[in-house]
Amino acid sequence: MNNQNKKAGLFSAIFLPTAADQTIIEQWHAPFLQSVLRIAVVLGLIALIPALLGADSMVIAGLYAVAYLVLVGTTFAPIPYWLRGGIFLTIIYALGVIELLILGILGDANIFFVSFATMTTLLFSPRAGVGATILTLLTFAITGSLMLTEQIAPGNAQAVKSVLANWLSAGVVFMLFSLLIIQALRLLQNDLDNLQQQIKNTLNTLKYQQS
Repeated sequence: MNNQNKKAGLFSAIFLPTAADQTIIEQWHAPFLQSVLRIAVVLGLIALIPALLGADSMVIAGLYAVAYLVLVGTTFAPIPYWLRGGIFLTIIYALGVIELLILGILGDANIFFVSFATMTTLLFSPRAGVGATILTLLTFAITGSLMLTEQIAPGNAQAVKSVLANWLSAGVVFMLFSLLIIQALRLLQNDLDNLQQQIKNTLNTLKYQQS
């Protein structure tokens, strides 16, 4: 029971908004997420057609179709912000994993994983973005060890065979870009918070002078 409470507390601390964050979420995070989801629905439909036609198996095609249907449902369903954002991030991460399993580390998986860390930071917090970065590095480590020891092989038979140096290089590049983006977004968020506080203080001063 204690372990479950600790896990729930850790999840809440990383992903669920605090009372202070709730105002910011209502002001721009929620509208931003809704706009991103609607754009993703349109662009996703355009990308889905060639993805289905080029899929090597019905299983992969089915995964792409399910991901898109979940995206559509998440966009229009009346669900809480944290759940909507969490599902969207799960879709991005899952697409990265699929790409990694199909083409290996030399494919386009890093694009999805960098997007995963970036969107996690934008939708929740820099701390959540760091968590997404760690999760991705663990994914690299597990998948890489399985592929390098030939316990699993890339789903695409024509995928370029990778070596340990490829996995290490991709992991370092991913971590570098992700942490730079997270740090930049953290500084931007701090500046916006300070600006908002200054505006609030100015308004309070003006109200006090007029009273």
